Amino acid sequence: MKPADLFVLHSTSVTRGHSIKLFKPQCSLDVQKYSFAYQVIDILNSLLSDIVNACSISVFKHKLESADFTPFVWV
Repeated sequence: MKPADLFVLHSTSVTRGHSIKLFKPQCSLDVQKYSFAYQVIDILNSLLSDIVNACSISVFKHKLESADFTPFVWV
């Protein structure tokens, strides 16, 4: 499975947050709506630009570990 099958970059210019936002399509099936790929889009889009634009994977992981995800409820 290719990443392009799961995620698509948002094509319009983004005014808030970072420039690498993911597009969240409309869902008509519960299977798609409750899938990991669909649910994680809101979290990835809400990351700070400092985290998203990290210079390496290790820096990204470190910044991600120190990020506050209290607005999100994990089910």
